[in-house]
Amino acid sequence: MKGLFITMIGLILFVSGSLYGISQTPTPVEEKVVEVSDQEACLPEVNAEEAPLIAKFAYGLGEGVSHGFDFILILLSGFFGG
Repeated sequence: MKGLFITMIGLILFVSGSLYGISQTPTPVEEKVVEVSDQEACLPEVNAEEAPLIAKFAYGLGEGVSHGFDFILILLSGFFGG
């Protein structure tokens, strides 16, 4: 019962903090216009062997976090629903 109370307080604080953050008015941002004369001069040099490995690692990490989050939601829905 104590754990359920702590979890509910945490969820209430999380939701109220989220709603408070949404209600804040953002500060106006000045847009800067950058003129690019040569497109290739601005592109960074990328090693062809490293880029796919980093991209695969980032994709795998994102998938792992996604599946973990889904697992937690399924557990919580079973806990509160049943």
